[in-house]
Amino acid sequence: MSDYRVVAAAVAFLLLFLWRVRPVLSDDEPEPAVRGLDAAKDDDARATLLAEAGDRYARGLGGARKAAACYARAMRLRPTSPDLVGRASQTLSRQPKVLEGLLWRRLGAGPWSGPARPVAILLLRELVKVYDGTSRTRPRARALEHLLTELGAPLTDDVAVDPTLPTPATPLTEALAPSSVVEPDAKASPEDEEEA
Repeated sequence: MSDYRVVAAAVAFLLLFLWRVRPVLSDDEPEPAVRGLDAAKDDDARATLLAEAGDRYARGLGGARKAAACYARAMRLRPTSPDLVGRASQTLSRQPKVLEGLLWRRLGAGPWSGPARPVAILLLRELVKVYDGTSRTRPRARALEHLLTELGAPLTDDVAVDPTLPTPATPLTEALAPSSVVEPDAKASPEDEEEA
């Protein structure tokens, strides 16, 4: 009675195995992952093609890592584009570990000031969403929310961050400012005492 179950499981395993290794077994040339990347004229066109390839990979079975690699390349080409961050987050939302790795790599690769500031803030917000998913990682989400507050960034996506506005002085930014470092052995020069 149980013999046919074992045979059925073995046949199913064999079929699944053959399905997974079929590109290795075929003699056909594999299709390029991103068509037209070499023919694209500028970085914006290349980034768009890479983002579309990331969308295609994410739809496939087990393609989340390839999708993340495509999105990472696109974000390197357009580091100040919040649209790419939103697109990657939405597409990879079912793969939180892959999305988390992509977001942290992007945060570590670029500056957090100037025209890249809105993207850095958006990356932090997306990490908060990833960490809010499970109770085990909620303390990380709260820590990132505190960081966003100290950076003077709104916690919601509804308010756009203007990179031309100066960063408000907060205790964290004042503590990290080089002018606030006081050397204990520094003595006033005689010229400074005469002026006072």
